[in-house]
Amino acid sequence: MPLFTNEIGAARVAYDAVESRAVNAELRASKLDAVLADLRARPPFAVDEVAGLRQRMADLESENVKLREQLQGLLRDRAQITLQTFIEALGLAAAVGEATMPGRAISSFTARMQAFISMISGGIGLSFQAPELASRSAGLSTISFGLEKIPPQSGVAAAPNLYSVLEEKQRLYTDSFWSRFDMVPETIAEINRVLLDTGAWNFTYLAEAAGAIAALEQRLALATSALISNESASAYVTAASSLGVLADRLKKKVNPVVGDLLAITSSLDATTKAAVSLIS
Repeated sequence: MPLFTNEIGAARVAYDAVESRAVNAELRASKLDAVLADLRARPPFAVDEVAGLRQRMADLESENVKLREQLQGLLRDRAQITLQTFIEALGLAAAVGEATMPGRAISSFTARMQAFISMISGGIGLSFQAPELASRSAGLSTISFGLEKIPPQSGVAAAPNLYSVLEEKQRLYTDSFWSRFDMVPETIAEINRVLLDTGAWNFTYLAEAAGAIAALEQRLALATSALISNESASAYVTAASSLGVLADRLKKKVNPVVGDLLAITSSLDATTKAAVSLIS
């Protein structure tokens, strides 16, 4: 806003704005004076009143702790998960981690935890203590266990690594034979997306990814069988269909285990091998 002006209209606008600000400032000052006057008129808190307030705060905190302990007791009697399911979940987590590392293996690991133990129809039930009650260990049991990867028997091939299987599948579809099919670039892109996203891998993610790849390979297999009619083409169609059925079934599984991950890996590998046989 200019400090000087020859326009009477602009001067009036500027003056009105300044006058409005002054009025608002006076109103705020008046309200502040009223609040201060009210505070001065009130008698100071007596020592007994302060002590009473502090005691009330302490009582409320004590009641809060008791309520949390009662809740913890209810949780203790109601298992959150079975010990078997918990161990299976840890084993699956290790297997998924191993699947991201071609040429490496997680041979074993150990775990130690504290939880409330109860016997339920499904076996040994576990319920875990609320974090805010971590300092209270009454009733908690300490559980230690270890998992070891058992190597395959002599003469039995080891399960393929999922990352390596996807890499091999991606290399397969870069062969010039597949360039005639429109869905091949999309298939390669989907495989590449999964390979680049290993940080997000978990069983649900991998089951859904397998389903997406299966849908693309089913389209590709049908297109191939329309062009080539032989046993290899039929085997490719069957393998792609089997992968799709498996992925759809496992996506709905509530408590997957390591064997389910191995099944996905094996089925993905089977479609690759069927496609390799087709173009060999």
